[in-house]
Amino acid sequence: MKVKTLIHSKLNDITFDDYNTSIKKIDKYQFVSFDVFDTLIKRDLANPKDLFTIIEKKYKINNFYYKRVEAEKKARTVSGKKDISLTEIYQQYSSDEEINIRLNDLEIEEEKRICAANQQIFKIYDYCLKKGKAIFIISDMYLSKSVIEDILNRNGITGYKGLYVSNEVNAIKSDGSLFKCVCKENSIKSCQLLHIGNDIVNDYKGAIKAGVSAIKIPTRYSTTITNYSKKSSLALSKLEKSRLKELAAFLNNHEYQYKDYYSKFGYEKFGPLLYGFCRWIDEKVKKYNIQQIFFMARDGYIVKKVYELLHPDTTINIVYFEMSRRSIRVPSTNDKDLDFNEMFSILPLLGRGSMKQVFDSWGLNINKYAKILEQHNFSIDYTFWREELETNQDFISLYYDVKPDIIANANDEKEALKEYLGAFDFSLNTAIVDIGWRGSIQRDLISTLNSFGIKYHLIGLYLGLDRFSCKYKKEFLEYNAYGYLWDNLNIHNSVNQERPFVGLFETLFLEQSGSVKRYEIKDGKPIVVRYPYEYEKNGKIIREAKLVHKLQEAALDFARIFDITSTKCLVGYDSKVMFYALYQTLTSPSNEDIKNFGWFLFFNSGDECHLVDKKKSNYYLSHPKEYLQDFYVSQWKTGYLKATLHIDLDYSILYKWLKRIHNHGDD
Repeated sequence: MKVKTLIHSKLNDITFDDYNTSIKKIDKYQFVSFDVFDTLIKRDLANPKDLFTIIEKKYKINNFYYKRVEAEKKARTVSGKKDISLTEIYQQYSSDEEINIRLNDLEIEEEKRICAANQQIFKIYDYCLKKGKAIFIISDMYLSKSVIEDILNRNGITGYKGLYVSNEVNAIKSDGSLFKCVCKENSIKSCQLLHIGNDIVNDYKGAIKAGVSAIKIPTRYSTTITNYSKKSSLALSKLEKSRLKELAAFLNNHEYQYKDYYSKFGYEKFGPLLYGFCRWIDEKVKKYNIQQIFFMARDGYIVKKVYELLHPDTTINIVYFEMSRRSIRVPSTNDKDLDFNEMFSILPLLGRGSMKQVFDSWGLNINKYAKILEQHNFSIDYTFWREELETNQDFISLYYDVKPDIIANANDEKEALKEYLGAFDFSLNTAIVDIGWRGSIQRDLISTLNSFGIKYHLIGLYLGLDRFSCKYKKEFLEYNAYGYLWDNLNIHNSVNQERPFVGLFETLFLEQSGSVKRYEIKDGKPIVVRYPYEYEKNGKIIREAKLVHKLQEAALDFARIFDITSTKCLVGYDSKVMFYALYQTLTSPSNEDIKNFGWFLFFNSGDECHLVDKKKSNYYLSHPKEYLQDFYVSQWKTGYLKATLHIDLDYSILYKWLKRIHNHGDD
């Protein structure tokens, strides 16, 4: 970008008057004029010329962008007028009049599609109407007056006294002639007119030249997603930055309807990720000729809703597949020869765990084993580091004592599981959609289907796959899976990224129901048994779940609105672009993010904690070991670091460093 253009762009983004100051100025004038584009109307584009790229891509018109830009340059050179019309531009596009007319109409159609009312300025416009001001609308533009009238009307902008377009009156704002034209035609003295616009040269200096007072508004309003200066480990290429700017332009025009933090978060940060993930699923569905999609309970709940929203007429069989790690893993522990080492290898524990989680993974109610636990020097509330437990002789002895109960329960659950799986046709090309990480449910499902002799064609489609998934590929050659955000199974040197923020990330996907526990046979049919919903207390849904529902609804709104805009042609569904804004909150949270999410309860196999559970900073100064212990127990580690250190950093980098120096890493 040339220096002069860059300076002009920066000046356009500043404002000289806030809302209250603008209102006070308006009160002094009876006549008020408004600019159109980037003032009353905003395009869902980072740059007006990006419309030409949309047309080129959407309608597959080779080299359209370049030819359209050159046609306008040539038209301005040969016209001899202060401004030109769109018709005159297309007269220079080609020698085929029929093509020129068709493209002229096509551009008008797409222009109308990407326009939206600027809600910040619409409030001022509405104030002027209510105060009985005589309003004039003026625009330096090649579009015709009738087209601009239609755009204004579509966006609820009516009640103005006159509309003046540069190419129809041969006058422009930059030299003041368009302002003078308005004043002369309406017998107004220039000092009686107040103009409101965004362009520093045309709307501000041009008005001053004509003796007209002016209010300078910003071209772009800041959104979280536009903060490119923040250091981030999620580095973007030049193309990705360009796509992100287009997404930011869209959000800038449409997030006005969300006033509270959670709705805005859902629309601006969670919505793009869900939309991008579902579009990526689309790509895989077509590539692998998928016939049915199993959205896995519970994390697949909101993904399924977005996918169905985007595909109302799909012929693909969409299934909400009620299965959890616990519901399929417990039946697999019915092997009498399962020794301790084999059992321990499949325990779904990370670095830090509890005895409640162990018994839950065995399918046993820990409350019935209080005495046995005591005999082996444990308690119901006992917690541990995974590697400590592996060589604990008391725990080894405990396992063999309760093993008969584990096997008996597993046999019961296995029969019911077989009945549940028998209701589905796994021989169809089937995609499993879930958050992922290890992709262990797919691995366990393959093992179970093999044991039952059920034929299958499965492919896993996940938000992310960590390096543990490679182990499953070695175990089962038919284990096929892909990750949207990161993919250690198929991409060399891919990075595991979820550990520092897994608690907050998974909270966003909450279904408003308990996790799948097991299957039972009732009246000869398999039924799904769920755990009590952990976010329900005393018969009422607690605040965390209500707020997650609110942000999920806003995310659905984003998908619904974004999918019908032409801007999606420029943004695509690149994972870095669609994840960028959410990633900033997950890894580099603001104080506002900590305030609004840190207190959320997070449940992990019966254990609960706040996403950010911390003591006062002066306590940690005298207890540094407890600082590290609380850090590793935290389910939003980057949030914990921000809450205790209070400085702006990409805490995912600090997390990796802390993990390396501590011998109890949870990866």
